[in-house]
Amino acid sequence: MLFQYTYQLILNDKKTETRRQINPGEKLLDNPKRVEVNGRVKWQVGRSYAIQPGRSQKAVGRIRITDIKMQPPGQMQTEDARAEGFPSLDDFWQTWLQIHKHFDPDLAFWVITFTREPTPEEKVWAECLDQENWLNQMARKEREKLTAVGHELGEYDPTFS
Repeated sequence: MLFQYTYQLILNDKKTETRRQINPGEKLLDNPKRVEVNGRVKWQVGRSYAIQPGRSQKAVGRIRITDIKMQPPGQMQTEDARAEGFPSLDDFWQTWLQIHKHFDPDLAFWVITFTREPTPEEKVWAECLDQENWLNQMARKEREKLTAVGHELGEYDPTFS
């Protein structure tokens, strides 16, 4: 998905929703929840999509869609602007106008909710942390077992051999 102006907000975990204009022929369907146009799936809940900072540019991350709904612009709240990565509705609408050059209050838009997927590096880091947590937990259990049977455990002194 193209996020030319806001991809950095996703990468910084500040943006979890995006609003897209509804184009002619697009419709929201269920089971699975998806937006289709001319029989082709455009977006679907549960699918992963590349985060692209521009057309034909290399992906900088991935998102997984968790919900899609239709919303009239007048129903947008401050929480929605924050989910878009903006501190206020005014900030959101200013950016919308900079991007789209116009605003039609009679047209609804798609609200696509998503989560950022971890990068390969973040996955490796999480695995390392999981292993470290497991090792610490095992060491804590062993220490508890030893102290329960009366062993005194002091700090390790590498000079004592």
